[in-house]
Amino acid sequence: MIRLPELLARAERGEATIVTSNGIPIAQIVPYQRDVAKAQAALARIRSYGLDGTGLDLRELIESARRF
Repeated sequence: MIRLPELLARAERGEATIVTSNGIPIAQIVPYQRDVAKAQAALARIRSYGLDGTGLDLRELIESARRF
């Protein structure tokens, strides 16, 4: 039986592992892949609309919440 630290080490090396129970696949451990371009695009959309869609920036939202 392989233990979790070994499975994580394999993922860190770029390997994917399928976890089974009685021979039936139930999960997959895969290396994490960050999609930087997608995250940057999402952040740009958030900034263009304001955090809550009102057009307010973070500082304005914090200050408006402090008034209550």
